[in-house]
Amino acid sequence: LVKNTNAGRHQRTTNPNFLVGTPGFMAPEYVVDGHNDARSDLYSLAAVGYFLISGRYHLDGETSMQLLMKQSAEDPPLLSSVCPGVILKDLDDFFAACLSRDPGQRPATALEFAEQLEAISARLPWTSRQAEYWWSTFEPRGAEDSSWSYPSSIGLDTTRVDTDGMEPIGD
Repeated sequence: LVKNTNAGRHQRTTNPNFLVGTPGFMAPEYVVDGHNDARSDLYSLAAVGYFLISGRYHLDGETSMQLLMKQSAEDPPLLSSVCPGVILKDLDDFFAACLSRDPGQRPATALEFAEQLEAISARLPWTSRQAEYWWSTFEPRGAEDSSWSYPSSIGLDTTRVDTDGMEPIGD
C-alpha cells in the first residue's frame, strides 16, 4: 500500500464563502462584501490601538454575529467618551477617522497612518520614564470588566506629571 503525500497540496485551504479573522478587528467593508485593502488593515490596526489605550474593544457584542453586525452598522464611541479627561482631541479625531465605516475617511497608506500618529505624538513630550510610570500605575482589568477607570491624577496630559519625582501632581 502506498499513500500519495502530494495529493491535495495545492488545494485552497480557505473557503471563499467564509470570513477569516477576528471579528472585533475586521473592517466593516470586509464584513459586508469581503473587500479588503490597505485601509482595511489600518482599521484593524486602529482597533488594536483603541484596545491598548482604553482596555476595551471599540465595539462589543455578545456573539460574533452581533459584533459583525455592529461592525457594518455602527461607529465606535470616541476614545474620549471611554477614557474621559485623558485623550487629546487630535488623538480622538485620529481614531475616529481610522475606525470609520467609510474607508475614504481613513489614512490611505501605512505611511500616512504613521505620519499622522507621529504628528500627534510629537506634541506629547512623554519620555520613556513617564511611560514606564504610567504603565506601572495603570492595571487594565480587561474588556469584560467595565468598572475600571484611568487613575484620576495622571493621564495622557503629560503636563500633570512631575518628571523628577515621577509622582502624579494634584490639581
